[in-house]
Amino acid sequence: MKKIYVLLIIVFLIFFYGCVNVFSPLFLDPSKGDLSSLSDVNFLNYMGDYYADIGDYDTARKFYQRVLEIDPKNSKALIGIANCDLFLIIPRTNIIGFYQSIYSNFSSSSNYLEFFNYYITNSIYFDVFKSISMNLYVVINGLSDDLSLTNDGNLHFNFAVFNKIYSIFAFLDSSYDGKIDTNDEVYNFVADMTNSNSNDVDIINRYIFYGGSIKKAMDLYFAKAIQSRVSLIFVTNKFVSRDSSIEVEIFKAFQDIDLQVTNIYTNFLRYYNFYTTMYNRMVYLLTNNGISFDIATNITRLTNAFGDNVSNYANFDNSDLTNILNLSDPSAWDTLTNYLDINRLTN
Repeated sequence: MKKIYVLLIIVFLIFFYGCVNVFSPLFLDPSKGDLSSLSDVNFLNYMGDYYADIGDYDTARKFYQRVLEIDPKNSKALIGIANCDLFLIIPRTNIIGFYQSIYSNFSSSSNYLEFFNYYITNSIYFDVFKSISMNLYVVINGLSDDLSLTNDGNLHFNFAVFNKIYSIFAFLDSSYDGKIDTNDEVYNFVADMTNSNSNDVDIINRYIFYGGSIKKAMDLYFAKAIQSRVSLIFVTNKFVSRDSSIEVEIFKAFQDIDLQVTNIYTNFLRYYNFYTTMYNRMVYLLTNNGISFDIATNITRLTNAFGDNVSNYANFDNSDLTNILNLSDPSAWDTLTNYLDINRLTN
C-alpha cells in the first residue's frame, strides 16, 4: 500500500510540475524563449491576454503575432494586436479622451489642413494606425473566424477612426518614406490649395505635371473615406446615437473634412484636365511635324522652348490655348511655333 501512495505522490508531482510550467506565466515565461515552438492557439491567446492585462503590451503582441502565423484569421489575435498597438502609444485610461480630442481638434481648426497637421506631426501614428485599421478591417468585413463580429459597433467605430487618420498619412506621403514633409508633392499641393475653394483658383504649374500622383493619392483617400463612412453610419444607425454623442460628432467632422478635400480636388481637376488636354495636343502637333516623341514629351525641353515669349506654358492665356487646341492641324502648328523656339526644343 505504501508503494502505491509513493507512486501516486510522484505522479502528482510530475503532473503538477508540468501544469505550472505549461499553463502559468508565474512559473514559466514562454516569452523568454522561442515562440516558434508553440502551436497551441488557445494557449498563445491566453498568454497574450495575460500580458496585455498586466500592461506588458510588447510581450502580449508577440504571442498574438505567433497566433496569426498559425491562424491568420484568428479574431482574438487580430483584435489583441490592435489593442496592444493602441495602448503602446495611448494609455488605456485615456481612450475616451483621445476620441473626444478628434472632434475638438476639428472644431478648433480653421480648415482641413490644420486638422491633418495635428496628426501627421506625430509620425508614431503612421504604422500603429495602419496596423489597427488593417486588422479591424479583416474582422468587421467577415474575413476572420468569427462572423458575429461584423455586427460589433465598437469595432466598427474604432475602425472608422483609425482608418481615417491612417488615410491622411497614406495619401499625403507621396515620397513613401513614412513621414510627411515638403518632400511630398501631394502634401505641398494640399497646403497650397487650402484657401482655394473659389473658382478663381491659381494652380501652380508643377502640380499639373504631378497630376497623376495627385489623382492616385486622392483616389486612395476617398476609397478609405468611404470605408470609414460606412462603419460610422453602421454605428450611428445601430445605436440610434444622439446628436451630441461622440460617434455623431466624429461622423459630422469626417463628412466636413471630406467635403473640403472634395472641393479642392474638383477645382484642381478642372484645370488639370484642361492643361493635360493642351499638353497632349502639343505632343501630337510636334510629333506630326517631325519632332521625335522623346523630345516632344520632355516637359523641361517643352517649357524652355517657349523662351522669352512665355516663360512657362501653363501661364498661356486661355484664348491662346483654345486657339491651339481648336484650329486645324496646319494652322495649329503655325500658332504653336509662334511661341516655340524650335532650336531650344530640339537641341
